[in-house]
Amino acid sequence: MRTQFDVINKSFTDKCHLIAQDKFYPVLFAAPRKNLDFVDTSLAVGDKEQILDGQMAVDRLVHVTSSALHNNYPLEFTVQERFRRPSYQGRQDVTITVWNYASNLPSELYKLNAGIFVYGYANDSYNPTDLLEAYAIDTTRVLYLLSINKIAHSIQKNKKNQSFIGIKMDTLRHTGCMMVEYYCAPVKKELYSYLSF
Repeated sequence: MRTQFDVINKSFTDKCHLIAQDKFYPVLFAAPRKNLDFVDTSLAVGDKEQILDGQMAVDRLVHVTSSALHNNYPLEFTVQERFRRPSYQGRQDVTITVWNYASNLPSELYKLNAGIFVYGYANDSYNPTDLLEAYAIDTTRVLYLLSINKIAHSIQKNKKNQSFIGIKMDTLRHTGCMMVEYYCAPVKKELYSYLSF
C-alpha cells in the first residue's frame, strides 16, 4: 500500500522547482541557466521514471553542460527535491521518511539514491513567487553518517502513519553535508557555498 499521492503538494513543489531552475540551480552548479536541462522523473511519465521516482527517490535529472568537459557533453545529476511552506521554515531541519506503518514497508530513507537533496521554502502556499531559502545537501554523506550513527537526528511520526528523521541545518553544516545555501536577499547573504575549488 503506497502513501496517498498529494496533488496539492505536488503542484506546489512543481511551481517551486520552476523558480529554482532560474534562482537556485544556476548558483548550485555555477552555470548559466542555458547550460542546465531538467528532466522530471514523476511516476506518471514512464517505466524509467517509475524506477527512478518510485524505487530510487529521484525526482529530477539535471544535465549540466560545461565547456571544461569533452565536447560540452553534459554530466547528469540525480536530485531529490522538497519545498515547504513558510510555516515550517522556523524548524530549520531536513526531514526524510523512514517507515510506512500503513503498509509496513520501508520509506524514502531506504530508497534514496539521489546524489543531491534540494530542500527549500517558498513564500506562498499555492502560488509561490520566490524562494525564501534553498539548500543543496550531499545525500550520500548524510546516508553514510546515519549508517555509522555519526549525525544527530530526531525520530518522529507524521499524520500519514510514517516515521521520519529530522536533521537540523546546523548539523548538516557541521558534518560537511551542506553543499550550498541560498537566501532570498535581504534576509541574509544570498549565497553560502561549502564547496572548495
